[in-house]
Amino acid sequence: MSRTATSKPIIVGVDFSKDNAAAVEYAAAIAARRHLPLELIYAWDPHSAPPGGRAMTVREVTDEANSKLAAQVSALRQDIPGVAITTRFVTRSPTRALVKASQRAGMLVLGSRGEGGFSQLLLGSVTWRAVARAVCPVVVVRPDDHGADLAAGSVLVGIDGSRTSRQALAFALDEASSRRTGLIAVNVWAVAHPEGLEVGRDWPVDDVTWRAQMESDANRILSEALAGTGEQYPDVAVTAKAVHGFNVSQTLLEVAASSRAGLVVVGARGRHAFGQLLLGAVGVQMAFHADRPLAVVHS
Repeated sequence: MSRTATSKPIIVGVDFSKDNAAAVEYAAAIAARRHLPLELIYAWDPHSAPPGGRAMTVREVTDEANSKLAAQVSALRQDIPGVAITTRFVTRSPTRALVKASQRAGMLVLGSRGEGGFSQLLLGSVTWRAVARAVCPVVVVRPDDHGADLAAGSVLVGIDGSRTSRQALAFALDEASSRRTGLIAVNVWAVAHPEGLEVGRDWPVDDVTWRAQMESDANRILSEALAGTGEQYPDVAVTAKAVHGFNVSQTLLEVAASSRAGLVVVGARGRHAFGQLLLGAVGVQMAFHADRPLAVVHS
C-alpha cells in the first residue's frame, strides 16, 4: 500500500476535447486506487475567444462549461462510484489556473494536447508551461495512452543522484506500491559532464577501463539512491539498471518500451541543470517525446 499519507486531491485539467479523455480516465483510475478525491478543473481566459470560436457571453460560457463538467462527473461516477468528485470552472488563463491548482494537489494530470492543439504536436503550449511551473508532481497523458490500463503498469524512474531524482524515486516507489507492481530504477551513463570532473582525478585513458569506471560509478549512484528502500517498501520489487546511452531521455524511453513500463518518472531538474531553469533538458525532452504517461516531479 502507499506510504505517503495525503488527502490532497488528484486534479485533472479538462478541455472537453477528445484528446483529453485519456487524461481524465487516468486521473480517475489514480484517485480510485489511492482512495483520494478527484477534481476536474476547466479554465477559460475571458480575454480569449470563446470555446469553438462562437460569439458567447461570459454567462453562456460559464453555463456551458458547468453543464459539460456535470456530464463528465455523471459518467465518471458510474465507473468509480466510491470516489468523491468535484469540479471547478475558473475564469483565468489555463496555465495560471493549473499552476495555482498544483499548490493544493497531490498530483496534477494533464493531456498532452489541448482543444486547439495541432495534431502533429506531441505537447500543447498550456501543458508545457504547466509542467514547467507546477509545484506538485505532474503526469502527462497522451491521447493514445489508454489511461486506465497504463495506470496499473510497472513504474520506471530515472536516477542521476540529484535532489530532484531522489524525490522522483520517492514518488515512483509510492506509485509502484499503490499499483502493486515493480519498479525499474535506471541510471544512464555516457560521457562525463565537465562539472563532474574532479580536479586532480586520474581518469583512465583506454576505452575499456573508462567504460568500466563509468558503469561502476552509475551502479554506485543507483546503490546509494536505493539504499533502505527495501525496508520501506518491501512490497515493491526493485530492478536497478545502469545503461549506456548518449541521449538520456531517448535511452530511458527505450528501456521503458522494452520493459513495458506503464509510467516513466523523472525529476524536473537533473544533476547539471542550471538553478534558474524550471525544467531541465531531460525533463524537456521527455515531456515532448514520451510515448507513455510521464510524471515530472518538482522539488
